[in-house]
Amino acid sequence: GSWPPWPASMATTSGRVGQIDNRKLSRLAKLAGAPQRAAAGVHVQLRRGDPVEVGQPLLFLHAQTRGELDYALDYARSAGEIVQVLR
Repeated sequence: GSWPPWPASMATTSGRVGQIDNRKLSRLAKLAGAPQRAAAGVHVQLRRGDPVEVGQPLLFLHAQTRGELDYALDYARSAGEIVQVLR
């Protein structure tokens, strides 16, 4: 089994997507279990320039175990900005 997609980062301001930090995104996916676990990874539906609203999920985590999900979420909270939102 696997856990449902979990919002790992929420917009704290409205604006447009600026940079997306691929190194942090890659680390986040690995902490969730990718690529060893087929159901693990990160889902980003936004592109640079897309509009976002306060509270909108910026990316989702997929993990097969609660432990991997928690580990990745801890990193997402402490890593700083992964998806930049420009006002």
